[in-house]
Amino acid sequence: MKKILPISLGCVKNQIDLEYLLGKLTKKGFVLTDDFQECDYILLNTCSFINDARRETEEMIEKFKSTGKLIVTGCYPQRVGEKFSEEFGAVKWVLGTEPQKHSAVLATSLKQGKEIHIVNDNPGKYHECRNRLAFDSFHTYIKLSEGCSRRCAFCAIPSIRGKIRSRKKNNIFSEINVLSKSGYKEFNLVSEDTSLYGRDIYSKYFLNDLIKDLSEKESDLL
Repeated sequence: MKKILPISLGCVKNQIDLEYLLGKLTKKGFVLTDDFQECDYILLNTCSFINDARRETEEMIEKFKSTGKLIVTGCYPQRVGEKFSEEFGAVKWVLGTEPQKHSAVLATSLKQGKEIHIVNDNPGKYHECRNRLAFDSFHTYIKLSEGCSRRCAFCAIPSIRGKIRSRKKNNIFSEINVLSKSGYKEFNLVSEDTSLYGRDIYSKYFLNDLIKDLSEKESDLL
């Protein structure tokens, strides 16, 4: 079985994407390792929100690109687009944000040794994903939505993650229920713009309703 060493940079929302992707890949026969010497692939999930994050990402890519093992996913390739291949042509496997959407293609490409370069087109609704492989053992994060619809001059999130796509509340409840059965007790709700949650799918600001429903269902979910 091929072994993957995962490295996650940036925010917890980025980490969640990596956990979804790893859950998919382990279902397809890959296993995880923290040993650089024995790994077959290095999966670098990147950040590109601020200049320091971009520099850290570029340094990590430079460090590992010559190994022939490097998979790059996340915000950095999404943000730089075609320039990624110009700068880091030695990297064979590249996915943008929400890499879990393309787990099947990635798994096949790794097994066949074929190159892929896929940047997400930010679809019109949230992409639900099962088989999440959460890192911690007691507390974890639950993503409420993807993207942000506010075009603040100082923020690059909309250009990287696209407009807001909220999750339906029942899918949030379902994920909490599954994770709680695996031993998780503490759940932190996160998103790029938490206050805007639900506005796109429920035609109203829905965060208060969600928290109220979660409180009422806590005994059932946990």
